[in-house]
Amino acid sequence: MRAGEMDRFIRIEKNTPTRSASGDQVDSWAKFAEVWAKKRDLKTAESLDADRDVAMVQTEFSIYWLEGVTASMRIVYDSATYDIEGVREIGRREGLAVIATARGV
Repeated sequence: MRAGEMDRFIRIEKNTPTRSASGDQVDSWAKFAEVWAKKRDLKTAESLDADRDVAMVQTEFSIYWLEGVTASMRIVYDSATYDIEGVREIGRREGLAVIATARGV
């Protein structure tokens, strides 16, 4: 991985559920890490959701090795939120390839 290709600053967030006043579980997201990344869009698609078009973009973010990144997290970049679908190791703990999808972009 080349440092010059890591030109996007992303925030990785972890779900930390809390309870509302009524006792219901509410998703609450907290910062896990902020890192430099290489961004590569893999595919785009449109689907119908409740009779309206919804655009989706699947993206691969390559980052330097970071312990603890899982598919239950999400990425926030450029005002879009990407749900992490999978994480794969690059080399021998050289980096991570994080596959994520943004909806409604």
